[in-house]
Amino acid sequence: PFKTLDLSAEYKKEVVDYMVREYKLGRTPNPDVMCNARIKFGRFLQWSLKQGADFVATGHYARLKREIPNDNPEYSGQIPKKSKIINHKSKIQLLRGVDETKDQSYFLWQLKQAQLKHCLFPVGDYKKSEVRELARKFNLPTAEKPDSQGICFVGKIGLKEFLKQYLKPKRGKVLNTTGEIIGYHDGAFFLTLGQRHGFVITKKGTKDRPCYIVGKKVKKNEIIVADIKILKHKNKKTISIHKVNWIGEEPKKNKIYQ
Repeated sequence: PFKTLDLSAEYKKEVVDYMVREYKLGRTPNPDVMCNARIKFGRFLQWSLKQGADFVATGHYARLKREIPNDNPEYSGQIPKKSKIINHKSKIQLLRGVDETKDQSYFLWQLKQAQLKHCLFPVGDYKKSEVRELARKFNLPTAEKPDSQGICFVGKIGLKEFLKQYLKPKRGKVLNTTGEIIGYHDGAFFLTLGQRHGFVITKKGTKDRPCYIVGKKVKKNEIIVADIKILKHKNKKTISIHKVNWIGEEPKKNKIYQ
């Protein structure tokens, strides 16, 4: 039977509100990651299992490698035999899709072993062109459908226009790396590190290069920009990360990974 499940309220709370909250704090969120972790493979997966399903299959361009201890290696691939996987303490690896130009494994980084063991990604072993050929072969209406771009719930308007419904624009200063005011913008929370557009440079010279955002002071509503020449001389050697999700095992200290 074909069933529908209304998760619009949960989606608003777990994805939309999260995205707006993160932008307001000056961070750049990824709502697709949250949608996968909390909605598709969260609420929807939980509901599906209660309905008696064993797996949830989606169209993500990603692959899974199942390693079942002391068992026949023929079941270590992407599509498992139910009896060989559901009740096993298998280790599952999340791999990039075969089509690296369409790979979506990045959007699944928050998933855990308990979720992945109930997932199937059937198109992950194909290139997008091959999937389209199969769609044409089976006369599917989506065979010629353009690739989806951007954030699904934003619609036809731009992201900034969407955020303006929740965040009020406020003019702020654009600084260079020496602290000199060289332009303005209409809200630091609309902008992200590495962005090249979305601000105005008023102090220009004859040898100016494109500027990129290298820092943000959200409380002061200021951004710091630099051109590519300056960036090349200030490459960082380290990076701090938090809220890490190790899908396999936590890396061992002093071990070299390829």
